[in-house]
Amino acid sequence: MTAVLEARGLRVVVNGVTAVDGVDLELREGSRTGLIGESGSGKSLTALAMMGLLPEGVDATGSVAYREQELLGMRERDLCRLRGDRLAMVFQEPMTALNPVMRIGDQVAEAIRLHRPVDGHAARAEAERLLTEVHLPDPAGRMRAYPHQLSGGQRQRVMIAMALACGPDVIIADEPTTALDVSVQAQILALLRELVEARRMTLLLITHDLPVVAATCENVMVMYGGRIVESGRTADVFGRPRHPYTRGLVDAIPDAATPPGALRAIPGTVPGLGRFPSGCVFRDRCWKATDKCHEEPSLTKEPQAFACWHPIAGGETAPAPQPA
Repeated sequence: MTAVLEARGLRVVVNGVTAVDGVDLELREGSRTGLIGESGSGKSLTALAMMGLLPEGVDATGSVAYREQELLGMRERDLCRLRGDRLAMVFQEPMTALNPVMRIGDQVAEAIRLHRPVDGHAARAEAERLLTEVHLPDPAGRMRAYPHQLSGGQRQRVMIAMALACGPDVIIADEPTTALDVSVQAQILALLRELVEARRMTLLLITHDLPVVAATCENVMVMYGGRIVESGRTADVFGRPRHPYTRGLVDAIPDAATPPGALRAIPGTVPGLGRFPSGCVFRDRCWKATDKCHEEPSLTKEPQAFACWHPIAGGETAPAPQPA
């Protein structure tokens, strides 16, 4: 499979502080990749940089290429031809992403008319077909509704319909189920996977929900402190994590057999922007840290890559939590 979208040495600077630090990311045609990590790890900034949607005053350097066409530094009007057409994004909060004063049908139709030579009638017909495809109840009636008249799950279906409008090559879904209850989350994720597979699109799913990635993605990248600390096949990374941070994330997932108070929470919290330690960005929270970790580890080139001086061996786990 060839790379459809890739980043090389991607760096994002916010107010003079590096928030994403030299990320390499490759999305191959038809692949489904998860990007995971705690809030504040740099996941959303990475996605926004790849889409050319960083806010004013936030700068990206390095390289982002769509089918070998460089996007960083591209003129805005040329980027706009790609965004919504070849590259699409599903945002985590549809109530703020949708226009509150436009009817749903007009918003989906607008996405089509911006990139396709069709009249208003044809665009609205296609919009209704898309709303049907994403299983929105009563699509003809919902065409006339405003965003506030829909539930959270219905608004997210509209966002997916807009992302699909022009049959993109790549969909970046940034925490697409954050504001939804568990049953609706499952429906939206099943829908997203069904549509991506049916249309043979490439998916980058950004989340901190590991079970979601396990059920949806073939590959996973683990991010912390603006860096990729581990990557590989999802089954390998979750089944045999090599980086202590990944081990901590996996150990923190509860299941029916987990007794009360037995979760192995990662100690500490994610530092604020600009406050990550030098060397290994995880060393202040890592039970395996030594003086060597003051030096920055490089990402190995193994099929399951990791950046750690003291990788996890076999079934090694973090120490059990101490009673309060």
